Amino acid sequence: MKRTIILCVLCTVYIAAGCATKDATVSPEPIITTTDVNVAVQVPCIKKQEEVDSKRPVFPDTPAALAAADNIYEAIKLYKAGQKIRLGWEGVLESALNACVDASAPETK
Repeated sequence: MKRTIILCVLCTVYIAAGCATKDATVSPEPIITTTDVNVAVQVPCIKKQEEVDSKRPVFPDTPAALAAADNIYEAIKLYKAGQKIRLGWEGVLESALNACVDASAPETK
């Protein structure tokens, strides 16, 4: 009889310990990442310099703005913003150039 009671107590302890550790596991936090996706957009051919000048964006990293920056960190922010705008502007110019090349190329059949 004594063995049965000891066996029941030990089984109860093991079961309770098993149930207690099951809820203690914590799932890891999900990792969220963002990705920039560059998509080609069709742009009409630009034939006049005035059209290019009118569409040219204002770049934030001008020499005057860099000289007025309070510290190196502000200057780096200006450089990074200028680079991002330049990459977009470069894409527009390349698309316009490709449109001009495609429009002037003779059709082949």
